[in-house]
Amino acid sequence: GGGGEIRGGAESGANMDDKDGAQDGVDERGFVCVGRRGALGSERGARIHKTVMQRHISVIRGRRGKLFCLDAVCYHAGGPLTAGNIEDIGSRECIVCPWHRYKIDMASGEGLYQDIGGKMCSKGKRQRTHAVEQRSDGSIWVQLSAHRPPKSAGDNAATDHKIENSDSHETLPSDEYAYGFRFNPG
Repeated sequence: GGGGEIRGGAESGANMDDKDGAQDGVDERGFVCVGRRGALGSERGARIHKTVMQRHISVIRGRRGKLFCLDAVCYHAGGPLTAGNIEDIGSRECIVCPWHRYKIDMASGEGLYQDIGGKMCSKGKRQRTHAVEQRSDGSIWVQLSAHRPPKSAGDNAATDHKIENSDSHETLPSDEYAYGFRFNPG
C-alpha cells in the first residue's frame, strides 16, 4: 500500500466526490476517504498508510476481512508500526512493533505484555485507534477519534471540521508521535 496526505479541506487537493455524499474526501459523518477500490488488498495483513488531517495512520486488514485503523507509529518510542507483524494473542489480533516488540491490540489500542507467570496482561489503552469502514463501492473511509494536532503543528484548514468520538479529548501515549514531530513513518 502507499502513503499520501489527506487533509479533507477544500484546499487539501483531496477532491474525491463520492456517491455516499462526500465532497473533498470528507462525508457528513466526518469520515475521510483514504482509498478507492483496490487500494487495500483482501489478504490478512494488507495495509495502507496515510496522513489524515496531519495524523499518520494505518488501515490494516485482519481475519475474515475485518478492518482496523490505528496511529502508524508506536506509542512506546515512535517505532514504525507500518512494518510491524500481525500476531494472534489469544483471540486478539495484534500488531507488533519491530523496534522493541511491543504488542498492540489493533481493535482496542491496548498495550499487551506477558507477566512473570506467562499470562498476557493489558497496560491499558496506549495506541489511538480510529473508526474505519469499507463501503459498498470498495472505498475505505476513516474517522479519526482525535484529530486536532498540537499547536506546534501549525494551522490546517481541516482542523475546523469537528469530529466527536468518545475518546476525542483523551490524551494517549501514541498522540506524541502521531503527527510526525519525532518520527515520520512515510
